[in-house]
Amino acid sequence: MNITSVTRSSLAALLLLVTANSFAESLARAEVIRSEAVGTVTVDGKVEAERQAIIATQTAGRILERLVDAGDRVSKGQLLLRIDDRETRQQETAYVAQLAAAEAQLAQAKLDRDRNAAMLQKKLIGQAAYDQSETIYRAALAEVNAQRASTELSQTQRSFTKVVSPYDGLVAAVSANVGDLAMPGKPVMTVFDPTAFRVFANLSVSVLSRWQREVPMKVNLAHITGVDTAQEVMPTQVVVLPQTDPVAQQVTVRLDLPAGLPNLLPGTFVKVQVPVLSDARLLVPAKAVLRRGEMTAVYVLRDNLAPQLRQIRLGKVLGEQVEVLAGVEAGEQVALDPIAAATVRVNSAEQK
Repeated sequence: MNITSVTRSSLAALLLLVTANSFAESLARAEVIRSEAVGTVTVDGKVEAERQAIIATQTAGRILERLVDAGDRVSKGQLLLRIDDRETRQQETAYVAQLAAAEAQLAQAKLDRDRNAAMLQKKLIGQAAYDQSETIYRAALAEVNAQRASTELSQTQRSFTKVVSPYDGLVAAVSANVGDLAMPGKPVMTVFDPTAFRVFANLSVSVLSRWQREVPMKVNLAHITGVDTAQEVMPTQVVVLPQTDPVAQQVTVRLDLPAGLPNLLPGTFVKVQVPVLSDARLLVPAKAVLRRGEMTAVYVLRDNLAPQLRQIRLGKVLGEQVEVLAGVEAGEQVALDPIAAATVRVNSAEQK
């Protein structure tokens, strides 16, 4: 073999290598990306009325009349039950009489003081006699004020014998009947406003740390009778209560629901969907994956090197992307056409 033939062979091999590298560079490729997807964690929530009153009496007495029952709709100021007011009425009558007597004494004390003032000017009595009448007048005035306050207090106590609704709403529960003895602080019924509800849910500290606040939470009402089976509502406001349960390591969140939701009742359990950041995933285009029997692989592309066949382990299919659990790293380039990449690899191997 002469020098000329050797040179021609080397030039041919070099030309084939350059051509193979050019084909490798022309392969369509995609980058392995790391995606932090937003998932959903579902927790239980409890519905509560924004306005719910546990009504108790402010005075003791026998219940004479109960005008409503559980489930009744009531309006603000409506009479709910009435307590025997004979004792308070008698007290009020006594205080009114005492007030009248005190006012009569005040009137007489004023006349005596004014008369003594005129006599003092004429030098008919001394200063001590006038001062005594002034003291009697002031004492009578104080007695009138005290009796007037006692009368007003007795009237207030008598008003407590009539229990009224604090606002428009529904009677949720009744715990007293006619003939029962009402005691101050003892609940007799519960009233709530059915136009405004909220949900309380407990989130673990780990879920709270991954909560994506820019994505709204959702409250699922699908299982509630009378509500659209696909109904999900977004709260108007989400408030994280500033306290952590030291034992359960949970935080309570309050979700204010839109007004006008039908068929909701306090105590109902609902599902709350919390958007959270899921674990980071490596993704490659599904069409870049080569499947041969039980083997799955991709062709990894590197500068000036032939495509490298690398076995991978797949996870979930996410649309046109597929999750890679092992085999590649974020930022690496893979061939979108495994067949074309295999052809380039074979040509490169033959040139060597």
